[in-house]
Amino acid sequence: MPPNLREIRTRHLATYITLRRLQPNNRNKFPAPATINQETQLLRTILRRALQVWELDLRLPNFKAVKLEEPDQHIVELSQDDQKKLKEHLREDFHDTLDFLILAGPRASNVLRGKGIMFRPEHVNLEQILLTFFVKSQKPGGRKVVLPITSAMAPILVRNLGNHKEAVFTYIAKSTRNGRNRGKRYPLSYSAFKTAYKAAANKIGKPELRVHDLRHTAATRTLRATGNIMVAKELLGHTRSTTTEKYAHRMREDFRNALEQAHISRKNPGEPEARLPKLRKKRRK
Repeated sequence: MPPNLREIRTRHLATYITLRRLQPNNRNKFPAPATINQETQLLRTILRRALQVWELDLRLPNFKAVKLEEPDQHIVELSQDDQKKLKEHLREDFHDTLDFLILAGPRASNVLRGKGIMFRPEHVNLEQILLTFFVKSQKPGGRKVVLPITSAMAPILVRNLGNHKEAVFTYIAKSTRNGRNRGKRYPLSYSAFKTAYKAAANKIGKPELRVHDLRHTAATRTLRATGNIMVAKELLGHTRSTTTEKYAHRMREDFRNALEQAHISRKNPGEPEARLPKLRKKRRK
């Protein structure tokens, strides 16, 4: 790679991307195109800042020319039956967490202890009927996402507030060990919830289900109920509507399936075929 920002050219990006695609992570998996694109976009942000703010004399590489094609993300929506079956195989003290993630649509890592900024009691304002998530971003402390508390969310929050001073969602320790006392509540971690969720998914015969599908489910159900992609955008905390548009593809699939069913029903024997009325020709005066 070149020694400084001024010497970075498109060919250097192409070389980096080629080498990066051949680097497995600690789980022996190769990076996805989206991951590599995010890395190159970070460099683009730095170079643009160097050009516009630091006023360095440099030339921007052609990032568009080396951008990798990303496959369409497969949107998985849990059915009501799937949700019910998962809860049958989850611990009872995990049920509220599952339901809340489907209703509010946050990333589980932004709610549970471990990977992100945990959802805390002070993030719930029952007087103003608002809740706040903090999403990882370049801003110190994370980017704030504010949502209204709905009538479906309220009972879940009321049941869980006060169980622990630091976390909204907790679990009950089944034994006394590692500094935890049996019967007491402790913050539920992302890793513990993910492990339990995957085990439940395997038991219902759907091992392909992921925790992130709960967020997809929230977005798809909201979009189907409202028909408004901007509402889904606000729910998910997306900064750009283009990020939310992938859920619109699912709605088009629903529309296509509905049309298919309507057309199939027309072919049933004995059903009269709809005919367009004949248009009368205008007489010449």
